[in-house]
Amino acid sequence: MCRRTGALALLILFIPLAFCSIAFASVSTWILDRGFYLNLLDNDAIYEAFLSDELSADLKLTTSGGASALPPEAVLAGLRTVLTPAYLRGEVTRNVGSFFDLLEGKAESVTFSLDLRPIKSALVDEKKAAFASAYVGALKPCTGTTTTSDLPVCLPANMTAETLTADIEQGMTTVVAGMPNSIDFSDQITAGRNNPFTELREVLPALTGSLVTILAPMVALWLLIGILGGITTREFFLWLGVSLFIPAGLVALMGGALGGNIKNAIETTFATTNSSLSATTQQMLATIGTTAGTKVGEGFLNYGVIGVIVSVVLIALGLLLRPRKPILSMDNYDTYGEKKKKNEGF
Repeated sequence: MCRRTGALALLILFIPLAFCSIAFASVSTWILDRGFYLNLLDNDAIYEAFLSDELSADLKLTTSGGASALPPEAVLAGLRTVLTPAYLRGEVTRNVGSFFDLLEGKAESVTFSLDLRPIKSALVDEKKAAFASAYVGALKPCTGTTTTSDLPVCLPANMTAETLTADIEQGMTTVVAGMPNSIDFSDQITAGRNNPFTELREVLPALTGSLVTILAPMVALWLLIGILGGITTREFFLWLGVSLFIPAGLVALMGGALGGNIKNAIETTFATTNSSLSATTQQMLATIGTTAGTKVGEGFLNYGVIGVIVSVVLIALGLLLRPRKPILSMDNYDTYGEKKKKNEGF
């Protein structure tokens, strides 16, 4: 009786520990996986938001006449001809790779930037005509005094769109010469003294150590529950199976709920909040949140299901085993000895 009470008490402690351990094991498989973030950011909705008016401010062409004078809608229309999904996907891959190279100790620094050299090359070559046509097509008619720039800021009344497009193509070399080779979104972060990112290289070993630290006592406690609760081998497996089934099932249920409700939660948040973000940006954030929530939910669900399967196998194994010789202990030694003598005819 004392053994069963002890096993029950340990089971109460085991359930929250096992729940946290299974959940943490699931998180550890993606939280520092570069493939997870590459798949997360490889989305057309993100690229569309990147080209939206509100996020394209840093991409205004730097020309000798001053980029601030250029109409954003015309610049955006022209940029769409050169900022293809393939180009943006390559930039995302490069920036994510730069961060994980620092994280994994393969590099001394990380720089988040947008490489404009392929764009500059395309603007003076195969994309020159497309950019000029799209740029002119988005211009509004001139209504008064305009600011001088290497690119026109409006459509003159005495010039056709075709003529203006040809002029832009001829002057594209000058326009490109005023553009920077890259746009830095952050200062270069060096893994040196007094740098908050210095500890990043210790994250992977720390994560592995934390995983072992939390799983080791869980497994030890799990086996102890089986030993205390199961006098026979059959009961040993039954206690192991039942004790694992509860936390594993909870993790699986959490994963299923997270993956199914995250999209509705994000949409409800935007609907009930007075957000100043554009519809395109909201769509991007919703896409990122939904994709991340779905993948995280799938991780919880998969690990929970694996735990449930293991527990069901243990329960089935316990049920299939015929009652065997009990595991002797101080608590059941006298009772077992009396039963043995009776069965042997003494």
